Amino acid sequence: MSKTATQTVTSKPPEEARAWYRGALVVAVVSAVFCLFVSGVLIYQHVRYGMADPMDDARFVALIEQQRAQPTDSALDQRLQTLDLQLRDSYFLHRRRAALGAWLLLGGAVLFLASAKLAASMRRRLPAPQPAPPDPDNGQQVLSRARWAVVALAVVVAGIAVGLIGAPQPKFISDDDPTAAVEPVTLPSWDEYQQHWPRFRGPGGLGIARGDNYPTQWNIATGENVRWNVPLDLPGFNSPVVWGDRVFLGGADKQQNRVWCYHADTGERLWSRPVRLPQIDRAKVEVMEDTGFAAPTLATDGLRVYAIFATGELAAFDFAGNALWSRPMPIGSNAYGYANSLITWRGRVIVQIDGVDKKTDEPRSRLYAIDGATGRDVWVRDRPAEQSWTSPIIVRDEQGGGVIVTVAMPNVIAHDAETGAILWTCGEIGYDSAPSPITGAGLIFAISANEQLLAIRPGGEGDVTETHLAWRDEDSFMPDTASPLCDGQRVYLLETSGIVTCVRVADGKPLYEEELPGPFNASPTLAGETIYLFNKKGRATMIKAADTFEKLAEADFGEKAKVFASPAFVNGRIYVRTDTHLICLEAKEPGTP
Repeated sequence: MSKTATQTVTSKPPEEARAWYRGALVVAVVSAVFCLFVSGVLIYQHVRYGMADPMDDARFVALIEQQRAQPTDSALDQRLQTLDLQLRDSYFLHRRRAALGAWLLLGGAVLFLASAKLAASMRRRLPAPQPAPPDPDNGQQVLSRARWAVVALAVVVAGIAVGLIGAPQPKFISDDDPTAAVEPVTLPSWDEYQQHWPRFRGPGGLGIARGDNYPTQWNIATGENVRWNVPLDLPGFNSPVVWGDRVFLGGADKQQNRVWCYHADTGERLWSRPVRLPQIDRAKVEVMEDTGFAAPTLATDGLRVYAIFATGELAAFDFAGNALWSRPMPIGSNAYGYANSLITWRGRVIVQIDGVDKKTDEPRSRLYAIDGATGRDVWVRDRPAEQSWTSPIIVRDEQGGGVIVTVAMPNVIAHDAETGAILWTCGEIGYDSAPSPITGAGLIFAISANEQLLAIRPGGEGDVTETHLAWRDEDSFMPDTASPLCDGQRVYLLETSGIVTCVRVADGKPLYEEELPGPFNASPTLAGETIYLFNKKGRATMIKAADTFEKLAEADFGEKAKVFASPAFVNGRIYVRTDTHLICLEAKEPGTP
C-alpha cells in the first residue's frame, strides 16, 4: 500500500494521537477540578449569606421597631434608609454571583464531558496499516496548544476565585449595634419634602399649597403677573413638578418621549433628555387622545427625578440631567392608556400599574417599589384590581411608617410601604377610576367615578368596609377625572361638566352645589382660603373655602389656550402647563416691571 493510501486510512499519526489524548486528558482533569471548585464556592456562598428576604434581616426589623417608637428622629430615618439600601445591594449581589456560578458550573461540566469523550476516543486502536513516519513538529504543536489551554483555564479559575470569594462584601451597620452611626443618606427629610411640589398635586398628593401669596389675576398678553412663559415641543397631560430652582416636565408623541428641566426663576430650559428603550415597540402602543403618551406626572425625591410614559418606559435622572437608569415596565391593556402618576418614599419610586393581560383579558395589576439609585425592584406585589388611572398617596401612621393607599376597581386598597403587603381593603369602586384618593381631618377620601364618595378611617385588617367606613355620599355630583380636595372641614368635588360640590367632613352632608363654566380636567388646589379651579378652555375661577359658595376672581390664558394638567403651587408662584406652553405666574409688587 502506498504512503498516501496509508495516511488516508488512519485518522491521525500515532504520535499526534497521543498528543491529543494527553491534551484532552489534562483539560478533562482541570475542568473536573474547576467544577468541584465552583460547586464548593456556591455552597460556601449559600451557607454564609443565604438568599433570605432582606426585609427579614434582624437589623432591619430592629430599626423598623425603633423608628416606629421614635417617628420624629430624622437620624434614625437616615440609618434605616442606609441599611435598607445595603441589604438590598447585598441580596442582589449574591443573586448575581449565584447565577454566574451556575452558568460557570454548566460550562465546566460541558467542557469536562467533551474533553473526556475526546480522550476516550483517542485511546481506541484503529485497525489500519502502519502509517508513514509522522511529522515530528506536529506532535509538539499539539502539546504546546494543550499546555496553553491549561494555562488559560487556570487563569480563568483564578479570576473566578477572586470574583466569587475575594470581592469585597458590602459594609453594613454594626451587627452589635443596629443603630450605630453610619454615613448619612442625603435624602431630604420629610419636613423638607413638604416645602416643595415633588409629585402630582404636591406633597402628599392633596392639592394643598403652602402660603397664600399666590396671584388671582393675570394677563398673558400684557404680561401682568407673568414671570415667564415658554413654549413646549411635545404634548403631554402631566403636571409640573418643582424642587427648589428646578421645574420638571415630560412630553411625548408617537415617535419619542422627553423629560425636561427648566429653571424656576427664568424659565430657561436647562436640559432635555430622551427616554427610549430598544425593546419597546412604540408602534404597538395604543392611547386615546384624552391621555396621550405622557399623562403620568413625574416625581422627585430631592436627589433624582423619575418619569414614566404610556409605553411603559421608566427612567431616572439626576438634577444635572445625567441618565441614571431606565427599564421597561409591563403595562397591560388599558382602555385609555397608562396614566398613573409616580410617587416616592424613602429613596424608592412607587409605580402603580393597573390593567388587564392583553392575551387573556384577565386582571393584571401590580404595585412596585423600585430603588431610586439603581432601578432594581425592592418589592413587587400583585393587586386584586382592574384597570385604573388613579395615582397612589402615602399616609404616614402614628409610628412614622407609611401606608400606600390606592383606588381601583373593585375597592380601595392599602399596602404597607415597606413590604407592599396588603393591609386592608374598603368599599366598592366601579369602572373607569381616575380621581385619586386624598387624606384630611384624619380620614381617607376616595371616589368611585360618577357614583360615590367614601370617607374611610385608616387602620384595620382585611375588608374594613363594615368597621372603618365613616360615611358615604351617593347623592352629590361625582367627578370622573378631577381628584377631590379637603380643607379640614369640607370636601370639594369638581365634576367634569363644571358642577362644584361642597360636603361637610364630619358627616358627608352636602353644603352647596354650584355650576361653573366647564369642562374640567385639572384637580382643584387650595392656597390659604382660596380654591383655584382651572377648566380645559384656560379659564381659572377662584372661590372661597367656606360653607357657602363665593366667587373671588376669574382669569384666563387667552382664547386658544387649553389647560388639562393640574398646576403646581410653590412659594407664591403658580406653574401652569397649557397645551402649548409652560407658564409661571407670580404676583408682582405694585410698581415693579
